[in-house]
Amino acid sequence: MDISSVPTKKPLPLSRVVEAHTGGMLRNAIKNANKISAGTVARAAANGGAAGKSTSGTQSTAAEDPKKKNRFEMTDAIRAEMTHLLLEAVSKCSRQKMRFILMSLRQKGGIDSYMSYGDLAKILQDNGLVIPSMASGMILTACSDQLGIDSEKVWNLLMGVHSQSDRDSVRARKGMHLRTPVISVFADHGGDREILERMEAQFLGAPEDSTFDFTAFKNAVLGLDKTRQGYVANTQLLKVCREHGLPVKPDLLKSLLIRCDDDNNGKISHRELFVLVDKAFEGAMKVNPKLFAKKEEPIASTKKRGDAGRIIMEDGMVKVVNNRLSSTNSSDNKQSSVDTDDGGIQSDTIIDISSVPEYTVRKASLATNSVVSVGSEDGKPGGGRLGKMKGFLGGGRNKKGKGTGDTLTVGGGGGGGDNGSDNVSLASSIFSTISKVAAIAQRGDTTITTGANGLVEKPIHPVVRKIGDHKLVLWPPDEYFDTVTPKIRLPSLEWIYGYSGFAHRNNIHFLSGSATLVYFVGHVVVLYDVNKDTQRHYGEHDGLIQCIATASDGIVVATGQSATTTDGGAQIRVWTTDQLKTLHVLTSQNPNGSVLQVSVTGLCFSRDEDALVAIDEGKPRSLSVWSMESGQLLASKPCTESPVVCGLVSLRTSTKESWYIIYGRGLMEVWRIVPTEKRIDFVRQCIFGQIPKPSIVTCVVESVVPTGGAEKSHAMSADSDGNIIIWTDEMRPKTVLQHGNKVPVFTLCFLSPAHLMSGSRDGQISILRLHEDPVASTKAIIPEQYGGVRMLVPLTDPSAPGAITYTVIAGTTGNSIIKLNFTAASEELDAEKYELSVVTAGHFDEVGSLTTLLQQDKGGQSLAITAGMDGNINCFDLANHKVVWRVFLKDSMVTAMDCYAPFLAVGTSDAKLKLFQLGDSDLSLILQANVGAGKVSCIKFSPDGSRFAVASQETEIFMYKFADGTDMNITVIGKFDKHDFPVVSIDWSRNPARDNHYVIHSNSYEFENFLWDADSMDYLEEAHFYRNVKWFSQTCVLGFPAATSVTADGTVETFIVCTDVTPTFDMVAAVVQGQKGQLGLYSFPNANNAAAIKHMQPTYSSAIHAVRFCYISNRLCLLCVHGEDGSMSQWSLR
Repeated sequence: MDISSVPTKKPLPLSRVVEAHTGGMLRNAIKNANKISAGTVARAAANGGAAGKSTSGTQSTAAEDPKKKNRFEMTDAIRAEMTHLLLEAVSKCSRQKMRFILMSLRQKGGIDSYMSYGDLAKILQDNGLVIPSMASGMILTACSDQLGIDSEKVWNLLMGVHSQSDRDSVRARKGMHLRTPVISVFADHGGDREILERMEAQFLGAPEDSTFDFTAFKNAVLGLDKTRQGYVANTQLLKVCREHGLPVKPDLLKSLLIRCDDDNNGKISHRELFVLVDKAFEGAMKVNPKLFAKKEEPIASTKKRGDAGRIIMEDGMVKVVNNRLSSTNSSDNKQSSVDTDDGGIQSDTIIDISSVPEYTVRKASLATNSVVSVGSEDGKPGGGRLGKMKGFLGGGRNKKGKGTGDTLTVGGGGGGGDNGSDNVSLASSIFSTISKVAAIAQRGDTTITTGANGLVEKPIHPVVRKIGDHKLVLWPPDEYFDTVTPKIRLPSLEWIYGYSGFAHRNNIHFLSGSATLVYFVGHVVVLYDVNKDTQRHYGEHDGLIQCIATASDGIVVATGQSATTTDGGAQIRVWTTDQLKTLHVLTSQNPNGSVLQVSVTGLCFSRDEDALVAIDEGKPRSLSVWSMESGQLLASKPCTESPVVCGLVSLRTSTKESWYIIYGRGLMEVWRIVPTEKRIDFVRQCIFGQIPKPSIVTCVVESVVPTGGAEKSHAMSADSDGNIIIWTDEMRPKTVLQHGNKVPVFTLCFLSPAHLMSGSRDGQISILRLHEDPVASTKAIIPEQYGGVRMLVPLTDPSAPGAITYTVIAGTTGNSIIKLNFTAASEELDAEKYELSVVTAGHFDEVGSLTTLLQQDKGGQSLAITAGMDGNINCFDLANHKVVWRVFLKDSMVTAMDCYAPFLAVGTSDAKLKLFQLGDSDLSLILQANVGAGKVSCIKFSPDGSRFAVASQETEIFMYKFADGTDMNITVIGKFDKHDFPVVSIDWSRNPARDNHYVIHSNSYEFENFLWDADSMDYLEEAHFYRNVKWFSQTCVLGFPAATSVTADGTVETFIVCTDVTPTFDMVAAVVQGQKGQLGLYSFPNANNAAAIKHMQPTYSSAIHAVRFCYISNRLCLLCVHGEDGSMSQWSLR
């Protein structure tokens, strides 16, 4: 028996199915839970299920929040038993399948995530998840209440079990050590609290000279996990603890290791260890912020034994510790010395070699876009003061060589790279060269001869920068310092592609007397002229816009947003559409009280439009009235405690009173608001009578309706049960036009007084003919890739005498706006007879893939293609701002993409590579292949289109090549596996640069920065030969343009998310994590006055996941993909 057999009308009696398996404790707990549940249902039935109202207009306390009435508390024992029962079934699901379950749960979960037993059973069955009967009952008991089953609780429970499975993808994910902090549940248990308290106390009692570095300790432990499975041997871990001076006593250390040894097999879970140590470390630092502070070392140090011949390079300076410069020869391990007496370099002096014009390094001149770690003082890969970064000279894979403390190493220690001895020789030659440079700088010589043939190289000046804890020594191309910094070009917003329909309601309006459509995306309001096909933008909001209201004159608009910080509140902006001028900013910092706290979820103008009425999402919900003339708060009152408020509407013609309707979950209330008297009064709840009360009222509109042979204005409502109801002027049910079909109706609009159109969650549109008796209807379904129908708006005013609207704008839950043109047969509208055109399209899930294409065979048409985790691929004509095509890949979440006409390569989260052929209106799948074991993280075509590189989440990069001839086949010709962390960006050289081979530049998110041969797959250690390579693209986040531009005016505390360089290589666009949608534009090259030549542009979104420069009709533009909003913005540069 699986979950599909669970009854849908009453709670499942769990005691029978549990008795045989568990025992007294679990059985009694569930019995008690069932008794409590039965008593609650009985009391609810006795009270009629209706919540009373107090005279002040607030709900009675007798109406408790149903979410607080869970059947029983999930104890550790019950959770463990449930995990045991679910583990086998859930372990069979891939992460891809779990993602589809999440998407299905959210789609079926209604507006506030609740669903029925039948919906849950169907979702699990459709995705092949067969759950034991006992576990089914436990899920229902743990995740349901009077409102239904909470889909978010079900998802969290399933994902928690899945994270404990032994699937390779789960193990690999645990071993990747992503930057996202691990949320621990075990650190709150009693035993863990004792360990944390003892550890924190011992941290605080550490000696004053203790310099324990948690980051270095963590990196050392991670280095022991060669297989990246999340475990290290306890003996190895003890050694690391001693070497790094973990300030805990032996007995506590033993308890800590036992705690993190899950299977009692001597293997320690370093994930759990890091969480515990990190918590204790944070607690100790709160008490003593100067704990473990690094001591500043004096410049002039005392001569010590073993310091002879030692050089340290810091910030472009060579520090000579002793008056003899020596280098280590790797072949005979003998020291060669350079005497600097008689006016030479003296002991403990520092020379700025970056200012020496003749400065050159024979084998240390790195390529363009290179990042290296210089100065490993302790001989460990990546050690020393300059961080752990892997560079172009020795990548940290210390297999043979052994570093020495007296050798200057470049790129990760004395034994970096795959050939340790070669790197020791390289370090020796570098050391000797720097010694000569220092001596020549002291003597004032002007020529340095290097190389086997005595060739003189052009001087190279290092650029030292810092990102977070990583110090970068960047080596520029030869012409870098000789190029004049160009003037930066400023961006202006040209177009927004997308719409916020997935999570927002009532968000499309036509301005009265015009063909201008108003809607919002992220932080910006779009004003789209349907006839002229133009956009204007209001971008004064600094938070996510939640609702919008328009005045009857078509000039004044009010928009409400959520709070941007924990200290600040929400705000409302009132502005004009003709000049985009802000009239009022209504905030919670009002002298009369804070009524806008969390988020403005509903807005409407008063009957006379002399005031604005708003609802805030705080607890309790707050209803406020604001003067349109002064912008001052007139009155406010708590209004409801419903968990979901869908909207607020003013009844202007259907009643004589100044009534307002607030509707949402279990909510449809009438309020009287009189702005001139500063009064807000509760009138009553709307009683549904014999109609079953719906769980959610989703829409309320007001219009003229033909009833009883006459036309009269009425209010109409739609709900989550599929009902459409006409209400009397006393707000009592008059007529039910459509009885419940269990599919929520999201929106209503009138095409004429006799034609009503509705839109449903499943994408169904219906036209009801109200003048017929009985009411007749026709139905149709919009294409699946657009999702459900969120909003319907007629193009013309349907209240005009004899008017019938044949064009309707529809906003969808797939974050698209479509235009439906209906044809009339015998003057009657038929829902099935329509033509569909796309106004704009976005993504309803995270989007991070963006590529551009210039079609020369079509007059130089510029296209942009976006793809996201929702499985949709959108193609846009950038010159005409049109959607060329939209393709939905069922059961696919796109994580990477690149295009080379006529091919489009797509990578998915389940390690699938799909190759498509581009068509005029769609895509044609050519072939599909598996790539590694993890998701595809990056794809990039070669400049000639004959090959493409595909990076897997499992750190490998596969090289695919098209087969010769007409057959559409690809073969794997090689694999680059030097990366230890997932690759985030790949670039190809513009032309063959090594033995007639292309060179590839790749980065991982852990600051690995490699050059390699695209044919032989060889890692290029001597990268200085390629510093002047011209690149086909420059999207590597650690490339020379991005790294030098972002860090030009100081240290960047986080990492670079994405970047791109103009085709003329004169400007860089880069996004740094934590800048909240700020896009940085930098002039390049920026060697002179670099800090001042930049521009930070807000992009009206909270996050940017990809940027691309492109030419559109010979003008330079910039594209930005906004991951959270699912939209794309197009900027012109002038």
